[in-house]
Amino acid sequence: MSKPQTLNMQIKSVLDVLRKELRPMTPEEIEKILGTDIVNNQELRKNVESSTKFLRERDGRWRWKSQYYIRNKDELLVFLRKRHDGVPRAALDDCYKGVTDDMKVGVQGCSGLLGDHGLLTVLPYTIFFLPGYHKQ
Repeated sequence: MSKPQTLNMQIKSVLDVLRKELRPMTPEEIEKILGTDIVNNQELRKNVESSTKFLRERDGRWRWKSQYYIRNKDELLVFLRKRHDGVPRAALDDCYKGVTDDMKVGVQGCSGLLGDHGLLTVLPYTIFFLPGYHKQ
């Protein structure tokens, strides 16, 4: 018989699922993954919802709250075009599932993500967008 998790461990488990999935989820979906009653556990729900890493979507689903509200590669490109000073890679890693792959596409000859709009330079820790850069 397994030992019941403390409230803090349950909160961490819920946030870990949201961080891993990087998509909006219902409490019922998280409950199925964890086997923990989230729907009826008001104390757990209240604590998760008060976390700085929690975000409630307009439709009521829960998601991981990344530093920047970027949910797809189009939004990533718009964001990077506005950031002339670059942005730390780690700040983007948890925006959405696949963001790392989208950043890699930018490195491989500007294809896919950027087209002829400019060059996405991904250094070990920082990402820069150079507008107006065209491949020769």
